[in-house]
Amino acid sequence: MAVTMRTLALNASRLAVLRAVLDEPGADRHRICELTGLAPGAAFLHATALEAGGVLRADREGALRRGRAGIRYTVDVDALRGQLAEFMAYLAER
Repeated sequence: MAVTMRTLALNASRLAVLRAVLDEPGADRHRICELTGLAPGAAFLHATALEAGGVLRADREGALRRGRAGIRYTVDVDALRGQLAEFMAYLAER
């Protein structure tokens, strides 16, 4: 349960990033910013947290931009469902 709470952190910006990538799999940080209205640094921060939490996958194999690999994000729907089911089970115990 701790992973879910840390990953989603009941944070509107983090949920906005998750929704944006669910709506547009393969979105890069620039597109996430367009979809959410977040600043690039905030989008990267939340995407990184979601990736660390296991619900977002980052494909770093994309074309190089300014000497860096472009990162495209997708949601690991199975991992997200698993974490949400764990959280719902926790809530049912309350």
